[in-house]
Amino acid sequence: MSRISSAVPTAARRPRAHDLAVPATPDPARIDAARIDAAMAGFVTYVVSVATGVEAGKIFATTRHSASAARARHVAMYLAHIGLAWPLTRVGAAFGRDRTTASHAVQRVEDLRDQPGFDAALEALEACVRAGPPPLVARGLAECD
Repeated sequence: MSRISSAVPTAARRPRAHDLAVPATPDPARIDAARIDAAMAGFVTYVVSVATGVEAGKIFATTRHSASAARARHVAMYLAHIGLAWPLTRVGAAFGRDRTTASHAVQRVEDLRDQPGFDAALEALEACVRAGPPPLVARGLAECD
């Protein structure tokens, strides 16, 4: 009498937890980069919050909240992409969203730039974001004795 489990080739069976190699600890450099990106996304979000009057919590929220909050979130993602020169994948990750969502946000804001008043306000926000300080880690000042 043959066993059924022995008839299934090893490559065809589902991997088990003990079969998978799991790293013991995450890479500290990736954690620091994600933390810096989240802080910079927060900076951009607060700049947009001050400019639009929409609470920063509503801009960062995972739900839509309102049309004004959605537009403010789009502007924040646009500023991170253009003002900080971040790729869309990085923008999406920093805002807790997918790359395609960040792309949609950038396209929406680019469409709104045809309006002269909106374009002038956006240029002022871009200048503000670009004038923001770079992270201290980038300037070698994070570890002061």
